[in-house]
Formats: sequence, C-alpha cells, structure tokens
Amino acid sequence: MVQIFLNGKRSARPLAHVFSTPPHAWRRLKSLTVPVLGVRAELSDFVSKASWDKWRRLREQDAFAVLPGVGHLAPLEAPRKTAHVVADWLHSRPGN
Repeated sequence: MVQIFLNGKRSARPLAHVFSTPPHAWRRLKSLTVPVLGVRAELSDFVSKASWDKWRRLREQDAFAVLPGVGHLAPLEAPRKTAHVVADWLHSRPGN
C-alpha cells in the first residue's frame, strides 16, 4: 500500500485523489515565465475541456496541441504522435 502525505500529515485519500486535485494549479500556471506546450489527449478526462479552455484563456502565449482520438495515456497509446507534437514544438523554439 502506498501512503500519501499531504502537508506533512498522512492522508486517508487514495493516491488518485492527489493527482485529480492539483493545489493552486491556476496561480502557479499564471506565474510561469518559461515557454510552455500544453498537450491534451482528446479522449482523456484528466484535463477537462473546461480546464483546457481556461488554460488557453489565461496563457495565450503558450502553445497548445490536441491529440485526436487518443486517450489518457497518450505517450503509451500514441507514442509517435506525442513525440512529433513535442519535437515539432521544440524545433519551432528560437535558437533551434
């Protein structure tokens, strides 16, 4: 069994709950000063459509890509598609 600690205290919540409720994500996202590529698998509900749209409104300077027909584990389901999206973005960066 995996034990989860939140703020130094053992949590009774399941591990998946930790990943479904990132703390202060919007505030941290707004404060980023590095280039960002957001990648969303179309069939995944990990990043909801509403959250995706909010992210795009908050950070218009970021790059965004949707992997059509791909589920939650995009790098495992569609490794080439995922790699191409990331590689294309990296090559589009200044200095590359």
